[in-house]
Amino acid sequence: MRLLPILAVASVLVLPAAGSATEVHWAAAHWMAPPASGPLVGPAACDLDADGDYDLAGIGGVWWNVGTPESPAWEYAEGGLQPPSDSWSRVAFGDVDGDGDPDMVAGYHGDGNLRFARNIGTPQAFVWQYEPPPFPAVPTVYGWPHLADFDADGDLDIMATHLGQGAAYLENVGTPAAPEWVISGSLGWGIIPPGSFPSMAPGDLDGDGDLDLVGQAQGYSYGVQAWENVGTAQEFLYVENPSLLIGVTEPQEGSLGVELLDIDADGDVDLLIAGWSWDGRFVYLNERITPVESKSWGAIKSMYR
Repeated sequence: MRLLPILAVASVLVLPAAGSATEVHWAAAHWMAPPASGPLVGPAACDLDADGDYDLAGIGGVWWNVGTPESPAWEYAEGGLQPPSDSWSRVAFGDVDGDGDPDMVAGYHGDGNLRFARNIGTPQAFVWQYEPPPFPAVPTVYGWPHLADFDADGDLDIMATHLGQGAAYLENVGTPAAPEWVISGSLGWGIIPPGSFPSMAPGDLDGDGDLDLVGQAQGYSYGVQAWENVGTAQEFLYVENPSLLIGVTEPQEGSLGVELLDIDADGDVDLLIAGWSWDGRFVYLNERITPVESKSWGAIKSMYR
């Protein structure tokens, strides 16, 4: 199994030194996205068959990567995740119980709570066993969960954006094999993009060892946004930084989900955006990182005073 190599975030607010902001440049590679032969809604990246490359799960089914880690080729399987009902919203994957295969957290339309499915199969062939959620209930109507190590302590925490432009943050205070999640407040703090259904994806955009965020909401006139973690890997502090997305030009009308994954196996995270229509799939490759002069960082900070 090869999950997204996420590095982490957590809790000491340290402002960056002058000149530490970065530019991240991206190159369009839309041909690497799944074709327009099936839906792509709420994509979540994970190596679901342990063959060394990323697959994409979304509402309705799974896009299996039948190519290579460097050059994906996609085949769609409707109903590939076999959810217990048609009321699930978005999913996230991670090895929650430390047994070496991906487990699943799902958002649901109905009661607004997250669901948990343990993988009792193998890394090569998942079998989901739905269990009572091991985390506290949070207000996540149309929830969009993400699993990542947000405090750099070696286990998976949960970020869940939801209808109403909010985000819940559940910190794992247990261990990788015996998780224990507690509500640790809102991750949003004003950073959630506008629109009814915000999609946020964590990943190390600038290669500095902590998690940044990329987001885009469903709805018209909402472009892609990025927030740089200017704190530490142990304590996140997010500031919007448009320079993290140089070269990302579309879509500007909102999306059906964003995801970060190393789609070309070159060691950095790339950006996948699911557009409104089936033929609106966008892939941007992370090309290079360039330090920005300190005066540029000062200009960015001044916008948020």
